[in-house]
Amino acid sequence: MVPLGIGAVSSVVSAAYGAVVGVRNAAFNLMPRLSKSAGLPTIGIGGIHAGGTGKTPVALLAGAYVLSKGYEVAFLSRGYRRKTRGCVISRPHSSDTWESVGDEPALLHASLPQSWLGICGNRYKSARALTPVLSRKAAFILDDAFQHRQLKRDVDIACIPPGPISEALIPAGTLREPLSGLSRAHCICVIGTKGDGAALQTSKRTLASRFPDAAIVLIQQTPSAWVRLKTGEQRQTVPLLRPAALCGIARPERFIFLLKNLGISLSAQSIFKDHHEYRPEEIESIAKRPGVSGIVTTEKDAVRLRSLKLVSWPDIWYLKIDLLFFDTESQRLFYGTIDRVLP
Repeated sequence: MVPLGIGAVSSVVSAAYGAVVGVRNAAFNLMPRLSKSAGLPTIGIGGIHAGGTGKTPVALLAGAYVLSKGYEVAFLSRGYRRKTRGCVISRPHSSDTWESVGDEPALLHASLPQSWLGICGNRYKSARALTPVLSRKAAFILDDAFQHRQLKRDVDIACIPPGPISEALIPAGTLREPLSGLSRAHCICVIGTKGDGAALQTSKRTLASRFPDAAIVLIQQTPSAWVRLKTGEQRQTVPLLRPAALCGIARPERFIFLLKNLGISLSAQSIFKDHHEYRPEEIESIAKRPGVSGIVTTEKDAVRLRSLKLVSWPDIWYLKIDLLFFDTESQRLFYGTIDRVLP
């Protein structure tokens, strides 16, 4: 989302929003019974910002580690902007579309096909529906759930970008709750890019002084491969001379900055709102622009693009991003946080 900035109206709305958030958090803090246990190890992934901080990739990183320890994994998500209603349970190795489960859950399930998926606005309800079909050696991983406190977590992992954090709540800023909310996190992941080393370390010092009980983990997003949407072919460099950039994510400027750092000369940029539902005519119009040799996009956008019915498909490539720990201490702290809940 784009913050409105500090102004008379936005400040009043932010203050009212903050009051509601404060009352809600106080209720959960004072009455722990409001959070119900699912009866299995439960790991929450989320943050205090609205969108675009790497929560889903971190959920995937956690899921891969839990699977490597011999556990079943069930991802729980509300399935934002999906077309279905009620609770949806997706079994391992089943195919999902963004229409049925949402784009980020579909991406999680495609990346870890051996996982389960529970989609519901009430994550406790989907956890209860999954429990009978899971083995006792299983764990729940909640994607984008730091504020979803009805389901009790054994550990909470919060994701934030590097650099100074504005204290402004939405709509004046991008915070879903005050910075002090990070005191609930057992682990805080600061997620930047390859060139953010100094900013990551500065953030670590600041967070460590303010939240001494949390493990501070530094992570860098690193491009791993370009993938052709229609065939799955992978290359280290995109085979397009002057592509158009297409994305509908929370922080599109980060994707554009990354493309330029990779030396890609863009012929055009088409930026849409986060979770945008693409129409065939939009893609065909972009592809027909003068000088456009194809389209480059994000992996999250690719999930939505696959559902389109196009008469003639342009050459579309999406960029896969890996998460790499900044140092061995970060790796140890991250996996150590998860190990705390795995018997």
